[in-house]
Amino acid sequence: MEFDRDLAVQVGITVAVVAVFTLGLVVLSTALGDDVPVEDRQLNGTIDGTYQGEVEDGDVSLVFDGTFNNGVEMRFDGNITGTVDNVTLAEGQFEGDVSGAIDGNATGTVINATLDEEQAQLAGRFNGTATGETADDLTDVGGLGLVGLIAAFLVAMPVFGYLIQRLRSDEA
Repeated sequence: MEFDRDLAVQVGITVAVVAVFTLGLVVLSTALGDDVPVEDRQLNGTIDGTYQGEVEDGDVSLVFDGTFNNGVEMRFDGNITGTVDNVTLAEGQFEGDVSGAIDGNATGTVINATLDEEQAQLAGRFNGTATGETADDLTDVGGLGLVGLIAAFLVAMPVFGYLIQRLRSDEA
C-alpha cells in the first residue's frame, strides 16, 4: 500500500472529525456538568502511607499522609489518634481530607494498623465515611447536547466520506 495524496487526505479528514468530536465531548462535559454532592459515603478498605509523630506504647496522635484503597485509590491526609501496643494501632480515629474519586472530608476508624518506626510507615484497615463532591454529572441540557453531538458525528462521517470520494473522482 502506497502512501499517496488520497490516503493522506482520507486519514487527515478522519482524524480531524474524530478530534473535533472528542473536543466537543470534553467541552460539553465541562461546560454542562454539575458536581455531585456526596453525603456520608461508606468507605471500607485499606490505608497505607507515612506518619509524623512519636510512637510509644499508649496514647498517640499522628499526622497521616497516604492513600486509601478499596479498588479505587484516593489520597488521605489527616490526623489519627488512638492507642498503640507493641507497634500496632489496634484501633484509632481518623479525621482529615480525602481527594480523588471524592473530594472532601473523611472520618472513621483505623483498625489493626502496623507501624514501621524506621520508615515512619502506617498500614491498616479503614472503616468510615466521606462527605464532599465527586465527578461531574451531565445536566439535562448536557444530555441533550450529547445526543446532538453523537447525531452530528454520525451524519458527518458519511458526508466527509462522500466528499473524499468526490475529491478522488474529480481528479480522475
